Amino acid sequence: MSAVDNSVLIASLLDQKSDGDTFWYTEILDRTKRSAGDNRKRMVRLFRHGSGPELLELMPTIRAMCDATGARAYTRLSPRSHKAVAKALLLLTAEMVTSEQWNSAAYLYARACGRCNIHDRRLWLYDVDLICRASADLGTYLKSNSWLVATVPSRKGLHYVSRPHDPEGDGVFSTAASLHKDNPTNLYIPSES
Repeated sequence: MSAVDNSVLIASLLDQKSDGDTFWYTEILDRTKRSAGDNRKRMVRLFRHGSGPELLELMPTIRAMCDATGARAYTRLSPRSHKAVAKALLLLTAEMVTSEQWNSAAYLYARACGRCNIHDRRLWLYDVDLICRASADLGTYLKSNSWLVATVPSRKGLHYVSRPHDPEGDGVFSTAASLHKDNPTNLYIPSES
């Protein structure tokens, strides 16, 4: 199968100019069996970018790393704040020192990023593994309510990116997709050999 490259689409969803504090992050994650069950072992590299153009500048490096390792690149579309992440990093560091869990030091920044989205700019992700009538109806439902932000292709399915809303009415589509309130979406999936 050929590579899935959503970089232009993802970059268009980010701010086009950096404000100095807001950023997004991209993780290159190894999803092979050798890293199964431990997210810390899955992380190959983390990239920060303050705008869509900055992400596009990083793409040659991201593609090369993914192609070389067979890992996938994912971007979290809910932006983060450098200030909030720095505060969370200090708290996590204090917790690590207090509990003497020294082996977690290498992963603290990624954990801090994962905890600190900017709430008034959050985006949700509906993970559709099988494209069918129900998943198409979900997309129509999200679009008709002006919640749909983007549709991002994956290897076998897609991700609907939506604005937060009361998910009560989503229940009729529960078999079509899984709702994730802060999950990364596919930026780049290398071709399979």
